[in-house]
Amino acid sequence: MEKIEETGFGAVLVSTGEDMSKINLRIDGVRTVNSMRMLENSLQALPGVQAVQISPELKKIAVSYKPEMTGPRNFIKVIDSTGCSRRFKATIYPEGEGSGRESHRKEEIKQYFRSFLWSLIFTTPVFLTSMVFMYITGIKHGLDTKVVNMLTIGEVVRWVLSTPVQFIIGK
Repeated sequence: MEKIEETGFGAVLVSTGEDMSKINLRIDGVRTVNSMRMLENSLQALPGVQAVQISPELKKIAVSYKPEMTGPRNFIKVIDSTGCSRRFKATIYPEGEGSGRESHRKEEIKQYFRSFLWSLIFTTPVFLTSMVFMYITGIKHGLDTKVVNMLTIGEVVRWVLSTPVQFIIGK
């Protein structure tokens, strides 16, 4: 599981200890309690299913089953094929670690967004000095002023602003 998660994919250990014959499934596409009841009835009709508990507010179904007779793949196949136009989608809903993984994912998204904002702050002036200000005569003359040999103020400004984006934020 660790190796799979290190590659960026999610992994859930289905058969652990005393919960070996119980699995939680998250159902996407459910809009009403009647839909959940229909899924409950479809799952209870499978051989080997001992009990089905639904949580409509969480869009979650807990299935207790006999592993030698059926398994999670059968449940997902039945849920995906139940209903008109197959609008339901089932995925394994990990107990306990799902909230930690979700908070980690949200924190990662926030971190990427902060990096994007810092990139935007540094890159916007680079864009303006190279694409917009070059058409404004007074500013163009100031940016084209030579510092050393052929090196201009505009090039130095763009280099100073681009370096953190390339090597710090891009890391």
